[in-house]
Amino acid sequence: MPTTRTGELASIDMDMSIAFLAQNLGGYLSEGRVDKRSSAYAKALTAFELLCNLNFRDREIALELISGDVLTSLYDMFPNVVSALFSWASGDLIATRQYWVAHLKLVPSDIVVSFMLHMLDFLHGHSDCYEQYLLDDARCGSPRLGGFYQGVLAFSLCEQGRYIEALPIALEAHQKNANDVYSLHALVHAWHGVENHGAVVNHLQQVDAWRHNAGMNIHVSWHMAISLLQSGRLEPSVTAYRAFRALSAGHDAEQDLDAVNYCIRLYCSQLPGPDFSTEYALLARNWAPSIYNSLSYFNDLHAAIAFMLAGDRTLLRKLKKRPPIRVLDKDLQKVGSQLISAISSFADGDYMACARELHSSQSQWYRIGGSRAQREILEILLKFTLRFADVSPAKTSKSEATSS
Repeated sequence: MPTTRTGELASIDMDMSIAFLAQNLGGYLSEGRVDKRSSAYAKALTAFELLCNLNFRDREIALELISGDVLTSLYDMFPNVVSALFSWASGDLIATRQYWVAHLKLVPSDIVVSFMLHMLDFLHGHSDCYEQYLLDDARCGSPRLGGFYQGVLAFSLCEQGRYIEALPIALEAHQKNANDVYSLHALVHAWHGVENHGAVVNHLQQVDAWRHNAGMNIHVSWHMAISLLQSGRLEPSVTAYRAFRALSAGHDAEQDLDAVNYCIRLYCSQLPGPDFSTEYALLARNWAPSIYNSLSYFNDLHAAIAFMLAGDRTLLRKLKKRPPIRVLDKDLQKVGSQLISAISSFADGDYMACARELHSSQSQWYRIGGSRAQREILEILLKFTLRFADVSPAKTSKSEATSS
């Protein structure tokens, strides 16, 4: 059960740690900071980063990192925060959320834990829960961290489809601290939501700080590339794609979400462009280990698309036949299975079956997590399949007969 004691907990000022979090998220592993910083907080934050990757491997590493007496001093101050990390690393998502909610009841001004809970809900498709703890304008007044919090707040509004409300908040947040990548990220999402792709491109070309943020530079570069693509500017879009692919550290699948997301958009656009077959093969190879390592159907969707683009039916079949992710609820397992099946049908050229699977699961797409902007690929695929459903009439007829 969540700990409910107060005392020194309520008097702790978390401002110093959120600045640490906001500017360095994603940087510890790539820059070797775990070895250099042995403090309990650094290890807890690294564990949080690893858990956000949503795979068995990194969950085990996170659990090992925070096990034993490593976090004793942090637990004494923030028992619910540490208990939440242990619960997440142990696969108990319900308890994770309960602990962080309990902490926020004691320390409602804690922007660090607001962000952590936000990420848990974001990754697991619970944008409907944001209003419980994020829509608190009082926290925006923090002289040092108000901009960061406003950025998270604006992003949460975007994920509820409230782009018009999000835009002025994101603009104000970005003006408070132009170097804060999260307020910039929220601003980009707000512009994306109102289809102002020109504003995205122009602003990202004018500001520079995001390019040096190890945790977000790849993703923000993806926004640049897809905004250029949406504007019909194919050549600079592909150039932007090549630029963020060059930032990828090694061949871990977690680095390739944005790459796959871009590639399926390019594929469905049918714009005459360069041959991407080698790129597709590399992405499929990178995603192969994720088949039995994944804790996310959002990740699985991108893995399936990578296999489909590469024409690797063997990997796609393995993913489709893999047991469901049992730590997730059965409704989510069903949605995830439907989406993988839809991509498999797409790979077979059975566009009608693909469209049927996508349409039947459409109201539940949000459950797989990720942002609305990232999940746009499902809308793009649905429109593509409906447009070309009559390309293979034999397979279409077969699908109709099978389903009747």
